[in-house]
Amino acid sequence: MLLSTVETRAIRSPETYDLRRRILRPHRPLRACAYPYDTAPGALHIGCFLNEQLVSISSILPDARKDASQPTSWRMRGMAVLEDVRGTGLGSKILQTLILA
Repeated sequence: MLLSTVETRAIRSPETYDLRRRILRPHRPLRACAYPYDTAPGALHIGCFLNEQLVSISSILPDARKDASQPTSWRMRGMAVLEDVRGTGLGSKILQTLILA
């Protein structure tokens, strides 16, 4: 895989629904892939594109914590990578993008 063909960027939550359904909820309707946190303040959705095709997704959102030194942490949700590109480092690329966000 040529790294120049890979792009990782922020996407809108509806852009995650197809991969969420295909990978995480294959027997559910597409509407079941709209999660309540998708539009929460601070939520971020990242897509990894290979040759302009969306092949990996994940979302992060702020998560309030009680009795912690930091009042807010981040929760990653809905990570999915198409089966035919698993093991190529695209999932790691998504995680790195989220860490740096």
